[in-house]
Amino acid sequence: DIRPNTKTYSTVIDAWKKSGSKKAGPRAEAVLSRMIEQRKQGRIESDPDIFCYSILIDAWAKTGGVKAAQRAEDILSIMEESDDPQLHPLQRSYNSVMNAWARSRVKDAGSRAEAILNRLIQRHRQGLIDTKADQFSYNTVLNAWAKCAGMDAAQHAEDILSMMEESNDPMLSPSRLTYNTVMDAWARSGAEDAGRNAEALLQRMLERHGQGCLNCAP
Repeated sequence: DIRPNTKTYSTVIDAWKKSGSKKAGPRAEAVLSRMIEQRKQGRIESDPDIFCYSILIDAWAKTGGVKAAQRAEDILSIMEESDDPQLHPLQRSYNSVMNAWARSRVKDAGSRAEAILNRLIQRHRQGLIDTKADQFSYNTVLNAWAKCAGMDAAQHAEDILSMMEESNDPMLSPSRLTYNTVMDAWARSGAEDAGRNAEALLQRMLERHGQGCLNCAP
């Protein structure tokens, strides 16, 4: 039997994801649509699984642009609303959509990415997903805010950093990347006190490292 199975299709979708093509998203989704159609016609016995959809979201995220980010979010919504619990999104799925918004470079990228983070937090609280938001999730949102390039965006990014610093959850402890991203937000902000604010963050980073945070070293 040489009929393609779920692994076959997911491999092709993954190949488009890794292709670097600006058409990666639509081409990967065309493969998934073909798989669904073949299943309906009884030509294959395999259904798309969580990994097919997760890889597809990654492909759209790597495509870049607002349309790609919106499509990635649409696919996430389809997964959330699926009657099949095996297709409900993983933490990785949410992180990929946040990354899609970070790569979109639209003015509201930060708020759109943070809205996805809040959906992840809410679904974890409801027991619908096992893995909660972690440092990587928050760093992705911070990256989206940094790319918004404005004083309000930089201040909001710093507020998120402060929340991470004050959290008792070790999974939210800020890293060097966290601080660097917020410094970058100030660097892009155009604010008169951007340098002072970035230097203050450096001092906070040094103090935290001195208190034993090994991954906070500048």
